[in-house]
Amino acid sequence: MKKTIYLALSILAAATVFASCNKTETEKVGEPSVTAVLDNATTTSLSYKLEPVNAVKCAWVILESDGDVPSAETVLAEGVPAHANEPSVVVMEDLAPNTDYKMVVAVENADKKTASVTVAGKTEDVPAIEFDKNRATGKKYGSTNFAITLRTEVDGVDYEADLDVYGDFSAGYVTAGTYPVSSESEGNVVSTASYGTYVQIGNDQKYPTSGTVTFATNDDKTYSIEIRFVFSDGTFFHGVFNGPVDGIEIL
Repeated sequence: MKKTIYLALSILAAATVFASCNKTETEKVGEPSVTAVLDNATTTSLSYKLEPVNAVKCAWVILESDGDVPSAETVLAEGVPAHANEPSVVVMEDLAPNTDYKMVVAVENADKKTASVTVAGKTEDVPAIEFDKNRATGKKYGSTNFAITLRTEVDGVDYEADLDVYGDFSAGYVTAGTYPVSSESEGNVVSTASYGTYVQIGNDQKYPTSGTVTFATNDDKTYSIEIRFVFSDGTFFHGVFNGPVDGIEIL
């Protein structure tokens, strides 16, 4: 009788092991994947909908469009974690306006296999203040330094942009090009030295810490000027002007 019991138990154990092996073989871990879709864009943020599949780990990074795309392993090790087992919306903040970005999302499954996807996105532009074409004045300080003042009124608020521009102006006017904001007073720059460059908005005087001013000269002897500043308080300014500058006429 005991031999019969032992034999039955041995057969049951063997059957259990066989069934367990079959179960392990059939329950293979699926290949990981992830989709990312742009959900919303503002002047300083982008949000994406993420949907991982067969993942136990998920992370993302945001880069400017010309940045090198990291490997999935790097993103998982150094990126921002996201839900791996359910869809989610992730938000990237503190971005620059009117800038092309790319988001890289990576996932990993239980077998340590990885996958990644790269999705483009662009932040919205800051609405431009259009300066009055009849209220622009300039003053020459030799052939390398011109001061330009642009003015306008929008919704009852007065705007004034004072630009301290340096460059080779031997032609007698501001030559076309993009002039970066600089604390120096040499080269092709818009200088913040001695607080020479600022924007007055109502009673608030704001000073740029970075940005550019782009000048173009037109066939009708007028200027096209575009201002893009980041102020010391972290806010952004976008201004445009099309017209003549009294005192710095294009010859």
